[in-house]
Amino acid sequence: MTSDIFVKWVRDWDRELNKKKKKILLLVDNCPAHPSVSDLRSITLVFLPPNTTSTLQPMDQGIIRALKSNFRKNLVLKIIASLEANKDACSAKNPKITILDAILMIYDAWNKLTSATISNCYKHAGFVRDSASVAADNDDGDIDDDVPLSVWARALNKGLPIGNEELEHYSTIDDDLVTCEEPTDENIVQNIIVNSQDSDDNNDVDGQEQNCTTPSVSEALKAAEVLTLFVHSNFEDDNMKSIMSQLHNAVRTSYYKNKKQKQSKITDFLQ
Repeated sequence: MTSDIFVKWVRDWDRELNKKKKKILLLVDNCPAHPSVSDLRSITLVFLPPNTTSTLQPMDQGIIRALKSNFRKNLVLKIIASLEANKDACSAKNPKITILDAILMIYDAWNKLTSATISNCYKHAGFVRDSASVAADNDDGDIDDDVPLSVWARALNKGLPIGNEELEHYSTIDDDLVTCEEPTDENIVQNIIVNSQDSDDNNDVDGQEQNCTTPSVSEALKAAEVLTLFVHSNFEDDNMKSIMSQLHNAVRTSYYKNKKQKQSKITDFLQ
């Protein structure tokens, strides 16, 4: 997080709320990447006291932990799928995880968080005065992580050369990682130089640059058809079937729109 990103995000949200004629109080943790933003119409910024992360900030009462746990679970499942799909030992040890894969897994991890988890974390931080309800919901905001990583590890059938201790370390490896910092001019220049050198090195590795290619519309349509058959054959949930139908229709519409953009010749139909 940087101050420029934060200021832009707050101002965009303020304009959106202003159009809806809504006003909110936004609680923000105290760090250099979160500066005070003036001239806001619909948002009132209130900064939490410094050095109170572990006791006062709701995101640190379990929300971030649950999100990371869900993400890492998705990552382990993807590794499992890679091990099962690739019998070759070399390819199995190096599953391809792209930036797009990571973004999609984070998106899924956030969607798995329930409102109850977020509500409980706010209670733990003291935003609810009813102490009885706080004690009743004292689950550390961990209700979304009902299956530990050790269960997924056993699913590897000893295909992954690590044990439960390593997985426990893996689950908390970046708890103290700094994500907000006010970069200096020297750091910015140094990062640009390092990134430029890394990019040149990667481009020189025998042309084996791994790019994340976007599936074609035809491939997406075939995948949607297969997934539709799977959903209707294995699930009783009408809501899920409806969502799958909407997705299938959207992909199919995109497919035919793409075909219309390519003008055909009359000879194409007379071959």
